[in-house]
Amino acid sequence: MSIIISEDDRQQRLKDWWCVLLLAAIVTALFSDVLFLGNNFYVRDLFVYHFPMKHVVREIVSRGEFPWWNPYFASGQPMAANPAYEIFYPPQWLIFLGPFTFGFALHVLAHVYLAAIGAFLFFRSMALRRDASVFGALTFALSGFLLGTATNLPTFFVWSWAGLAGWAALRVMRGGSIALPSIIFAMPILVGEPVSLLQLFGLMFILAGLKSAPRLGMTIAISALIAAVQLVPAVDHARDSIRSRGLPYKTVADFSLPPVRVIEFISPFAIPPVNAPGEERTHYFLTLYCGLAAFILFVAGIATRQRGWLLVMAIALVSYFMALGDTTPLLRMLYACGIRFIRYPEKFIAIGIVTMIGFATFAAQRLLEGDTKLRRAVIIGGAAVTVIELFSPVAAAAIIAAAWTIVFWRVGTNRAWHLIVIALLLFDLGIVANRVMLRHPAQFFTPPESVNAFTRPVDGYAVFQRGEWARPDLGAKYDAFSPALNTRNALRPYTPAAWGIRNALELDFDETALLPTHDLLDSMQRLGNSGFPRWSEPFMQLSNVHYVVDYNPRGSIQSPIIIRRFPNQGRYWFARSLAPVSDFERAIHGPIANGVAFTDLTFTPAPATVTNVVESSHAADIDVEAAGRSFLVATITRHKYWRATIDGQPAPLVPANIAYQGLVVPGGRHHIALRYWNPVVVASAVVSALTLLAVLASLFWKRRGDAAEIRGATIPFRA
Repeated sequence: MSIIISEDDRQQRLKDWWCVLLLAAIVTALFSDVLFLGNNFYVRDLFVYHFPMKHVVREIVSRGEFPWWNPYFASGQPMAANPAYEIFYPPQWLIFLGPFTFGFALHVLAHVYLAAIGAFLFFRSMALRRDASVFGALTFALSGFLLGTATNLPTFFVWSWAGLAGWAALRVMRGGSIALPSIIFAMPILVGEPVSLLQLFGLMFILAGLKSAPRLGMTIAISALIAAVQLVPAVDHARDSIRSRGLPYKTVADFSLPPVRVIEFISPFAIPPVNAPGEERTHYFLTLYCGLAAFILFVAGIATRQRGWLLVMAIALVSYFMALGDTTPLLRMLYACGIRFIRYPEKFIAIGIVTMIGFATFAAQRLLEGDTKLRRAVIIGGAAVTVIELFSPVAAAAIIAAAWTIVFWRVGTNRAWHLIVIALLLFDLGIVANRVMLRHPAQFFTPPESVNAFTRPVDGYAVFQRGEWARPDLGAKYDAFSPALNTRNALRPYTPAAWGIRNALELDFDETALLPTHDLLDSMQRLGNSGFPRWSEPFMQLSNVHYVVDYNPRGSIQSPIIIRRFPNQGRYWFARSLAPVSDFERAIHGPIANGVAFTDLTFTPAPATVTNVVESSHAADIDVEAAGRSFLVATITRHKYWRATIDGQPAPLVPANIAYQGLVVPGGRHHIALRYWNPVVVASAVVSALTLLAVLASLFWKRRGDAAEIRGATIPFRA
């Protein structure tokens, strides 16, 4: 058997490559300031959460340490096991290229390229024309919906793979090798964002149908084995985190989609966040906008009953209904049935939007093929949207709608109109893209002046941003000037970690902190709510806090905080006396004497001193000298995978001070070693490695066989 590759096939592939280069060039042009001028993304979670988190990953790995444990957040938390850090997700490794700020921007921007090129490959594999495929790829990759998810990187990363995953699913459905698709599917699984994964693979099964579902399921199962290095530890970590107790209904229902937000399909920022008494509910997706062209084509395709319209409508309606969250009784019913670990119902609108973009692209194909009924529908739809946009406060909206109406009327009559479509699409989506992916210059991503107030080295203590707890009203005051500058200059959690400073007692941003951490925070909140004036001091004392940060009522956006020193006992210290844990909340209403440790042990500890400490991110070597049986407190969040030895012999770690841990030390001079090592990660990594090797071997042998066939092929050339 021989494979005949015609010159025409070569030319067609070459044209596809030119389209891929065009898409890459467009993305490069839109974000050239990030790639070449040092600007960077900062909106919402990107700077306050992801930027410091990725800085910690880079810093620890650059020191030659494996990222088992993050000592910078909440007095220490598991790192490799928590999928929020994306340790095993290959595209995140771009953060190691060049300066950190460049690597951080690149690892975000790489997913825009991925989304555009992947969507193009998917549409081409569905036998769509190049012009329609380019339209669909740009609509998806530059939509306000997708780029708006970049403030929540796990969601953004998963959906960026949608096009390439769809392309891989088609290969599986058509009987091709499952090796490459299984590797592609493993990439979003490694991100570990459950709601997005559920929707992405749900779309694949809908696309596959009953006939291909078993083969697709087998491929996804292999992908899960490749991603076991993250999946299994994540499940194990969830059992030790606050999610094991189930999230409060308010937390689950937050970011429910207001029903009126559907208007954002034609007016990107028409619906502001909902402000309820005592709370602010913002949008999970900054906007649902995917361009006027996609919306008009979608509605026209439904109206003219294009192929698959009924299924598309069903997906869109179910998606919208699920996203409404607590607007309907469904979420309350699911919560009552025990489904309490999924947050942010608004995420469910994503499957409807992605389906809408795909259907709109197929409608664009039919339009270019000369479907007169569809052309009439899109012209009428464009005119109707134009009239609606006349009442919009944005004057350009009506002009864009009118322009699309003209384009729909003329496209397909001349190739010049294809260029007009791309230009108009870039103008329409480019404006929104720049609003949802705002950038700051490089200077913003350097340490603020307030960092100079801390003594060096900064590894020996933690910083507590008390102002976030005590005076959120002042935080809101400074936010009115600039939320981004306030976040940076006020050292809001978790930003100090970006400058190498450890945090303590901060609010759990993504609800993945360990249970002891939440027990400590709950106790602090109870004391604060009781009206006790020095509510934070006992917890600062137990948490090795040496600096406390409060908002300055008379400050400025450049200097919004006051930094005060607080006497700390060190990260490792010997208790002078022991008290029962049950006495803690009674004892904290009065001054707690230095050296008191709250634990279930009952003995009188002898005097002892720490003579030397050598630390890494997940280990500590401590030399001590004790006059007798003593108790060493380690102000590191306790977890089941911490181990201790005294002079090389195992020693049990016991709970101390609610969230932390300690161990009994016999009299004399001793060397204590603390080590954090997660055996679940190691075992899962072995499974992932063996599965990946098997998949790569099958891929190699298949390619070798294909190459042998091609060597014997006859390839005609034109004269």
